[in-house]
Amino acid sequence: MNRGQELITAYLDDSLNQSETHELSIWLKADADNLKQFVLANVREDQLRRAVVSDVTLNAATEGYRQQHARASKKHAWLRAIWKCAAASILMFVFIWFAAPKAKHNTRITLVQTSGPVLLRNDANGKDVDGNVEQLEIDAQLSAGTIVVDGVGSRAEFAFVDGSTFELSGGSELTVGNGDGKQLFLRRGTMLASISIQPAGHPLVIQTVTAEAVVLGTSFGINATDTETLLQVSSGAVRLRRLSDDQATTVNMNKQIRADKTAGQPLRSEPISALLHSWRVDPTIDSAAWLGEWSDAGILRATPQKVFLKKGDVEESHFHAGVANNYPGLVTLDANSMVRIRYRIDRPRNVGLFISTHAVSWDFTGNFQAYVEDAKTPADNEGWRTATVPIMSFHPMGELLPFQAGCVVSTIYATTWSENLGLEVAELEILSTARVKPQHAL
Repeated sequence: MNRGQELITAYLDDSLNQSETHELSIWLKADADNLKQFVLANVREDQLRRAVVSDVTLNAATEGYRQQHARASKKHAWLRAIWKCAAASILMFVFIWFAAPKAKHNTRITLVQTSGPVLLRNDANGKDVDGNVEQLEIDAQLSAGTIVVDGVGSRAEFAFVDGSTFELSGGSELTVGNGDGKQLFLRRGTMLASISIQPAGHPLVIQTVTAEAVVLGTSFGINATDTETLLQVSSGAVRLRRLSDDQATTVNMNKQIRADKTAGQPLRSEPISALLHSWRVDPTIDSAAWLGEWSDAGILRATPQKVFLKKGDVEESHFHAGVANNYPGLVTLDANSMVRIRYRIDRPRNVGLFISTHAVSWDFTGNFQAYVEDAKTPADNEGWRTATVPIMSFHPMGELLPFQAGCVVSTIYATTWSENLGLEVAELEILSTARVKPQHAL
């Protein structure tokens, strides 16, 4: 028996410890054959369980045995009695083996990695029970509660014991149910998931404010707000139901669907469309998470946002004016892209420009920052300053990943860091060509 078989056996026996659970998760991801072996073992387990708990199957098997051995010699009666006792003991053991605790074991979630703080709140029916909030560490496990991922541009990856994985973006809030099967409530934010084939009758169910998705085994991305749910399916299919009117449809591979609070309109999927190469900030942007607040005059004013500084392991409040759309994103970048901003501040200071990017597949491709130097950006009579910064002037942050043409901007904002300088943004856009002459970029 190799190590993989040992881990599967321990899983089926519900005897995995925390380190073995993490080891099994890594082993399942390492090779498709490993996952296949794991699924087949669970299928055999499920078949045996069904045979044990099914009266019809058990009675049929017993009747066949009775007919076949009706004429057996009475001298073997004591052997048959011993066998029946042993069989009954085995059946009782197997029945207990496959009882309810196994379902809860399968729904246990492990935090695999994160680039920002991940908090766990003790919830019941969506309400805080005792005010107890803890920060999760890598390899932490949970089976119930509400997960909150902090930090703009951060990601947190989780894994179920069956090899299913999902990522949550910064700002996401996800409640994990403690019932039978995998039950999740995505209150807000973005989830990208790769789900293994689920047992018959026990799908993964993800509910949002406006929709419910039923997953049997597929990969997909889902973004949830108070007013809309966006689902994009990368492989397989997902059944989605709109809660406002119970309309339901199947969303197949390379298709997307939006479900809002409006009832009565036909619920239809459509091909996933590529993002454009130009973009301008606008208060009517769909599925936008605003960093700042809009004035009646259409000016975006900076507000304090929580920022996790990994280097010092501290959290600060920085003043940002911008927008985030983690999934599918805002705009596609190329080597000739430029960021143009028109802004004003109370006192002369340099202003930072920040963008967070990901690939079309939602793989993280880096955070980048540039600076607009106050001395080189003169103000007009009303205090407004304008700068255009080439994307290649942005410097990689954190993991220092190089810029990748074709990546998608998920977050963009201007910042004065921890200093409140009354930052206001009148215009913020990304241009698709190099025809605009750069101004005052560092």
